Amino acid sequence: MSKQDNTYFEDLVIDGCTCPHEDAFQPQENQLFRIVKKEPATSDCFVSHRKKNPTKTYPDECIARAVSTFDSVEGLLNAFIKTPAGKKKERLIGKVVLQENDGMLKQTFSEGHYSWWRSHSFDISSVTIQKVEA
Repeated sequence: MSKQDNTYFEDLVIDGCTCPHEDAFQPQENQLFRIVKKEPATSDCFVSHRKKNPTKTYPDECIARAVSTFDSVEGLLNAFIKTPAGKKKERLIGKVVLQENDGMLKQTFSEGHYSWWRSHSFDISSVTIQKVEA
């Protein structure tokens, strides 16, 4: 499935920008992690910064419309602990194994961090949850 065949969860039509970026790739059983708010995970656990902050200005609007994920639990926790929400004792970590039709990925910012442009095809029931104590 090509980028053009995907229908994305969020609006990716951005003036003057190709979104997802040209160097994004289709997942091939990529295992990724994200902090989620509840078990079982819901669609609201996998939204972009743009969806959460509709009026904020971002340096890259396309990446702002992607879901932030990590390729390891350690990388996720290291990044998350630096945020105000990361100070909680218990965390729920959602694990996804993305298939070709689940959207597009791009390694962004730091090693192990991936921006995921989620497609409508992604099955939220495939998310597995693990609890991690601080």
